[in-house]
Amino acid sequence: NRTANPFIGRGMKKGDVAVVMLDNRPELLVTIVAMAKIGAVASLININQRGKVLLHSINEGRGRFFIVGEEMLEAFEEVRDELGLSESDEACFVPDGTESPAPKGYLDLLSMTAEAPDHNPPTTSEVTMGDPFAYVFTSGTTGLPKASVILNFRWVGAARWFGKLAMDLKPDDVMYVPLPFFHTNGLLVAWGAAAANGSAMAIRRKFSATNFWSDVRKYNATCFIYIG
Repeated sequence: NRTANPFIGRGMKKGDVAVVMLDNRPELLVTIVAMAKIGAVASLININQRGKVLLHSINEGRGRFFIVGEEMLEAFEEVRDELGLSESDEACFVPDGTESPAPKGYLDLLSMTAEAPDHNPPTTSEVTMGDPFAYVFTSGTTGLPKASVILNFRWVGAARWFGKLAMDLKPDDVMYVPLPFFHTNGLLVAWGAAAANGSAMAIRRKFSATNFWSDVRKYNATCFIYIG
């Protein structure tokens, strides 16, 4: 419930949007939560996108903040010049399991977090169920991806419906999540259901049929989410 929040110190406020380019890992979820406590919106980019499609998605839902994981640095740099960033825009770097320093022109998000207070910001009490907390993009199969606005109400509703009513998960349950959190199944159904009663989540970056059952055994998973 308490997340060190580095974004307040950078002037992020309710209604601001940050482009978030992170793979399935805990830092992604912590970033979304930290922004939601302010009332800001995480524009969740499909990490498989490149070039023209990636540029379109970034511009579809962008503010002046860009949160880029080490695993997406090369892809972001490929389109950075075309974004027309100004001096007020800020790009934050999140290392991927390494001690890599932030590249030139990037803020080190983990260092910023270490220096941030760990109490809930006053703005948390001002956030409502009707406020958006994320943009999730369509797959782009019928054209370029389009941003769908996800409200706090949808996450809380998914937590209640799937986590409490449909699945009745308990604190000793483990939800295995091989789906990306930049889509609603992972973001709402899996995360919401696990959070409803304090269950754990085991996160895989990408679904693997070969490793599915070994992962289930490794994490003592009691449920999982997938599509189809």
